[in-house]
Amino acid sequence: METTASAPAPLLATLSNGLRLVAIPMPWRATVSLSVFVRTGSLHEHLARLNGISHVVEHMAFKGTATRDCQRINLEAEALGAEVNAHTDKDHTAFHIEGLPADLPAFVALLADIVLNPSFPQEELARELRVIEQEYAEYEDDPGALAFRLFDAACYGARTGRAAHHRHAGQYPALQARRPPGLCAAPVHGAQCGDRGGRAGG
Repeated sequence: METTASAPAPLLATLSNGLRLVAIPMPWRATVSLSVFVRTGSLHEHLARLNGISHVVEHMAFKGTATRDCQRINLEAEALGAEVNAHTDKDHTAFHIEGLPADLPAFVALLADIVLNPSFPQEELARELRVIEQEYAEYEDDPGALAFRLFDAACYGARTGRAAHHRHAGQYPALQARRPPGLCAAPVHGAQCGDRGGRAGG
């Protein structure tokens, strides 16, 4: 990667547990962004049974952990003036937090708890599925998203034997089928759910 005086080279490291770190210095910014990327997305899902499960897990991860409920997660982020978000794509799911550099240790602790210790509270599942169904409806009405879906279908359709055409948001009938009892309590980075036939994370 080409660097200049105002854009130092990224720092790369691998921890003893295999976790890979990438630090991208941006000295012109007054904030720090921390993200955790998990190698799971629609590309890794069984189309008929599990398409969209990574997206469901992404949403449910913010609904509480072993030591923090949903309200505490939100209040801790607000107290730090931080913005917390996440997204699911074809080949990964990512969790983000952004705020002041001095608060980075607190960001690491909060994001690690969300990713490693989600509790998947049963009472939140039906509510969150309604949120996902609304996102699905908005996605269906987006011309740009439709163009990309058609492109993916043309390039990676079912007849190619590839899963790259799977929607990260899942299929609507599959969302309906995931109403409670739905998810099991398991870490995001290696969750096994339902009949344990497919990984929801990893």
